[in-house]
Amino acid sequence: VAVVFTVGFIVYAESFDRTTGSIALLVVVLYQPLFANFKYGQFYGLLFVALTAIWYGLKYQRHWIAGGLLGLILIMKTAGYLLFPMLIVGRKWWVIGWSMVTVGVIGVLSLPILGVESWLTFLRIFPEYSQRPSIAVTAYQTIPGFFKRQFAFHEYWNPSPLIDLPLLATGLSLAILAGMLIITLWKGRGQKQS
Repeated sequence: VAVVFTVGFIVYAESFDRTTGSIALLVVVLYQPLFANFKYGQFYGLLFVALTAIWYGLKYQRHWIAGGLLGLILIMKTAGYLLFPMLIVGRKWWVIGWSMVTVGVIGVLSLPILGVESWLTFLRIFPEYSQRPSIAVTAYQTIPGFFKRQFAFHEYWNPSPLIDLPLLATGLSLAILAGMLIITLWKGRGQKQS
């Protein structure tokens, strides 16, 4: 319901014509990966809702909404961390501040339940997350996952890559991600700041 409402809101807010709006809603209702997300209890539908709210929070200068939601998805799913370079270039300090406050408050409030050791473990393994062998399976439709499938052998997760060159997989992933970030920042600098 939240995903359909969000798509409806985008259709309304961006003044899509009736045909385009109807097609957008129809695609969402029939989108098989969305049903797979619901079936397995994944967070991505709500992540879409939150990222849409962040976008409109930025667009309409609602820094506390954009920052609060960014902090929430950052601490729950580590999603959105690549938005920070764009926020820095755009000098959206209030958004960054609100996101850090949100992360800090949730982190402190979670200490009695999770304890300090859980957060220290998370901080230790987070940098290694994109290097784990299991992202080579086709279920992970990510840039690192794509290159691991092609160039990183693993006896269980990826027994038949094109060739076993794991450093090439890492290098290509980093190059593509850095290139996308640079192009986004470069194109974004030319846009009117709101």
